[in-house]
Amino acid sequence: MPALMSSGERQRKRRLRRKLNRQVKGSNRYKVTKLAIAKLAVKEVDRRKDWIEKTTTDLVRDYDLIAIENLQ
Repeated sequence: MPALMSSGERQRKRRLRRKLNRQVKGSNRYKVTKLAIAKLAVKEVDRRKDWIEKTTTDLVRDYDLIAIENLQ
């Protein structure tokens, strides 16, 4: 699986988390920072979902038969 966040995005997320820890819980700035962190998380989830969909589509196009085995 490829890296889902660029190094700049990882740094930004880390910086925002540190900033959030210093802010007063419940304040407007706290809410804005929390929203910014949530937006980065949504981007990461969307990229993961996109990668999974593209990979499974490529597998289905390349192979005629895909077998799944239950190993217990």
